[in-house]
Amino acid sequence: DGYLHLSFVRLLSPPIVNAIEIIPAAPGRMHSIRMVAQNNAVTDREGRVWQADSYFLGGRTIMRTGEVDGPEDGSIYASERYGNFSYAIPVAEGRYSVTLRFAETYWGPASAGGGGIGNRLMDVYCNGNSLLRNFDIFAEAGGHRQLVKTFHHLTPNAQGKLMLSFVPDRNYANISAVEVVDEGNGD
Repeated sequence: DGYLHLSFVRLLSPPIVNAIEIIPAAPGRMHSIRMVAQNNAVTDREGRVWQADSYFLGGRTIMRTGEVDGPEDGSIYASERYGNFSYAIPVAEGRYSVTLRFAETYWGPASAGGGGIGNRLMDVYCNGNSLLRNFDIFAEAGGHRQLVKTFHHLTPNAQGKLMLSFVPDRNYANISAVEVVDEGNGD
């Protein structure tokens, strides 16, 4: 409707707001959405802010123990959302790249779950279309390693959302972070 609607809900005590900042994007474009599966926002070593986990339905989060190796800032991988869950990320009309960040820290010979390849299999969908089938983080990256998957030219559904569904095939699905970039934006 062209208006920004803010709602504050009382849970245990009255809501408090210290500041609200509205930063306009280029007309018809969106700023990138970066989320980590954590309760607090994270600023990576490049100075990009990753907001706390939002837009999800289902699943649970858990903090990781130990380091996750790879080229990206490890704070992005400090936690994971796991289970059978989805994200309904609101976006404007357009085309988007979605980058999913994974790490396998439970399954593997040197990890708490033991086993390895084939212990965690999942499917990932965007608006009902398959992005990953029988996806096995350990098979592609090994244990305690960052794994990044990017998908291009995704469009919102009729409700203006990118619906990302993480469906377990064997044991729970998981994710560390989600990034959505407007392909016409370049930020």
